Amino acid sequence: MKLLHTSTLVVLLAVLLLAGCNQISETNCDHPYILVGTSCCLDVNENSVCDDHEENMLVLVEPEMEIVDEPVVEETEEVEEEIPDYFSQTYQAPVDEVVDEKQYDVVDTVIEETSVPASGMLKMHILDIENSRGQSVVVETPSGDLILIDTAMKTYGSVIERFLKGSLNANAIDLLIISSIDDNLIGGYDILRTEFPVGLLVDNGAVSNTFQYYKYDMYARSGNYDKIDQDSVFEFDDGVNVELLVSYDTLSQSKMDSTDSIVVRITYGDVAYLIMTDCVGICETEILNTAEVKADVIVLADHGDADGAKANFLDTVAPKYASVAKIKGLPAKTRYRLDNAGIKWYNTFDYGIVTFSTDGTSVSVDNAKLVDPGSLYKPEVKTADKYY
Repeated sequence: MKLLHTSTLVVLLAVLLLAGCNQISETNCDHPYILVGTSCCLDVNENSVCDDHEENMLVLVEPEMEIVDEPVVEETEEVEEEIPDYFSQTYQAPVDEVVDEKQYDVVDTVIEETSVPASGMLKMHILDIENSRGQSVVVETPSGDLILIDTAMKTYGSVIERFLKGSLNANAIDLLIISSIDDNLIGGYDILRTEFPVGLLVDNGAVSNTFQYYKYDMYARSGNYDKIDQDSVFEFDDGVNVELLVSYDTLSQSKMDSTDSIVVRITYGDVAYLIMTDCVGICETEILNTAEVKADVIVLADHGDADGAKANFLDTVAPKYASVAKIKGLPAKTRYRLDNAGIKWYNTFDYGIVTFSTDGTSVSVDNAKLVDPGSLYKPEVKTADKYY
């Protein structure tokens, strides 16, 4: 009985399988449908993929790469631009700049015609340049040569130019003296150099680290130039002598302060002018001990700095007149010394440009109101040791 029951089950299963196969094989799909498994789906484009399946498929299309020819870059060797070292103490002039190293003992101007109309008088003009802006003194010789002492700061170059052209009808500078390498003394040269040929320029040969000095060194010292390293005398053919007095030939100084200043003493006949430039303190003492300083007119150093024009110095110079470049309020000590010595003095701050003229025997003062000794304020305490 058990064996019969098992055989019967096997037969039944076989019948069922055959029936299913027949059912599957009997499923037919009409175009444009296709059979997928046991069902049909739409295949309009006849790619054997159901259309509803294609909507969910992400097709990645790789774009075609455009080939661009890369430009050919020629390799060039980089050349460094040569930039002058404006702040070097040892600046060397470019190769194409020739520096005239000729030594001058006597000045016979290289300007063929006279620089200013000849007047037969030696005239000295103290220009109206204010304190902290430098100073400038213009000298006309009797035969019409022109001497310029310092050029103030650059902004005053045009002021000096207008005076030389407008007041003196000048066309050249025969001797340009730069008393010290300071921006407030060399700056104006940058303007004047384009307007006036210079017969000879002299300075103390010092150096600085400013841009203004770089330009001065490049232009001024590449022409007719002489370095003054000891007392020197320049003689003009009309009897005018220009003495350049220095203190640094006997001092071991760095030539970067007032001790490096060149003092100018100009003589004509029996008259002498002494221009102290920036020479005060030690410089003044050295000049007093090593040079002839007697003069009829003195231009005070550094806008009347109280460290200059000491009593013993004024006693030796023994001037009749003194002048100071523009300063509002002459230092009390300087006032006292001038008044105490009986020296008549002029401040360009009060009177504008002051001019001294001489025929070699006497001196006159123009363009200025006379300031008598004792007419101005004196300090209350007059003890000598307070002012010496």
